[in-house]
Amino acid sequence: MQKPLTFILLLFVIVIVVAFAGVFFGGQSFDSLLYKNYFNEHTIYVHDDVPINVAIADTPAERQRGLGGKDMMAPGQGMLFVFDESKKWRIWMKDMNFGIDILWLDKNGKIVDMRTYVYPDTYNADNTALSEVFEPQEPAWYVLEVIAGFSDANGIRIGDVIKLGL
Repeated sequence: MQKPLTFILLLFVIVIVVAFAGVFFGGQSFDSLLYKNYFNEHTIYVHDDVPINVAIADTPAERQRGLGGKDMMAPGQGMLFVFDESKKWRIWMKDMNFGIDILWLDKNGKIVDMRTYVYPDTYNADNTALSEVFEPQEPAWYVLEVIAGFSDANGIRIGDVIKLGL
């Protein structure tokens, strides 16, 4: 009689844990929750009402790593590269696994240049001299990377101002 009771209690505990996990995670995968937390470091706004949850890259190591090695990024998420001076900051797709839009911003958050639908195949791991490097027409204080197509989907254009709240 002891074994069936133990089995029933164990089964009950498993059901409770699974139910709790479903409620707690809201039906999302654990990976998506990790990325959600990663990109929730700061929220910026385009057109006053389009939020973008960003991770901030403001150290040389963070800027060098960027989004390289990340498996995914959802619409409404991004990485904001913060620099100490205005320059023509160059971007390439080293170690990238998905396409992005690249937006260069001046000190006030105005988009001074952008490239859309930039994909990992622009980087040639065998010969970096053949890799495409993306450079803005004008100097920028910030670089914002969002998922490819996000700019078109939200009507984001050169000249728009992004409220950085930094």
